Amino acid sequence: MNQNMKQPITLEAAVKLITVGVSVVALSWGGVSFLITKRLEARRPYLDYQLELYKETAKVAVTLATSKDSAQVDKARKRFDELYWGELALVETPEVESQMVKFGRALEASPESLQDEALDLAHVLRSSLAKSWSIEDWEYTRPAK
Repeated sequence: MNQNMKQPITLEAAVKLITVGVSVVALSWGGVSFLITKRLEARRPYLDYQLELYKETAKVAVTLATSKDSAQVDKARKRFDELYWGELALVETPEVESQMVKFGRALEASPESLQDEALDLAHVLRSSLAKSWSIEDWEYTRPAK
């Protein structure tokens, strides 16, 4: 008999191979899940801080755009400058930075256009958060006019 002929795989050997395969897949999936969880845990303080500052930025912008109370506007203007020149730079994306510059210019030049700029800023903040948190539902898509 030829020794090179392959022996048929028995049911017992097939079950063992399948068991090993399933174990390898399960261990791999567990490892990947662990790494994803650890990555999110490591990013969580940054993401939470970004969310906090973005919410505050939106609130300050809407106050500047809509308030008629000069004390509120002065306080919001001071906080806008603090966010603009400091804290927000720690977490903002280039798109948020660009919109903040646009809002700041409108604040100096034409306060009557601030409502549109505040809304645009809020939309950019929302899209930035959607990307940071990897949550598609948060993504803002401007409706067709």
